[in-house]
Amino acid sequence: MLVAVLIFGATLLLVPTIGGEFMPHLDEGALWVRATMPYTISFEESARIAPQIRTILMSYPQVTDIGSELGRLMTAPIPPDSTTSSFTLA
Repeated sequence: MLVAVLIFGATLLLVPTIGGEFMPHLDEGALWVRATMPYTISFEESARIAPQIRTILMSYPQVTDIGSELGRLMTAPIPPDSTTSSFTLA
């Protein structure tokens, strides 16, 4: 009986670690900002606007890194033409 209780107690100590190997490391400091343009906008026009968005976001002292993507997204329900900018807070 004592052995069964010890085994049960040992398994309870392992419960917090079960499944932890399946969880990816999350960078909780990263935020994503999506600026959606009209579907009629040209690539050149959205490429002109994207640096302005990056400049505005970099004006905040908490922002340490920024990157952006331009183009047509292929997933619904996001509109087809959009500019996606991501920035990381310190």
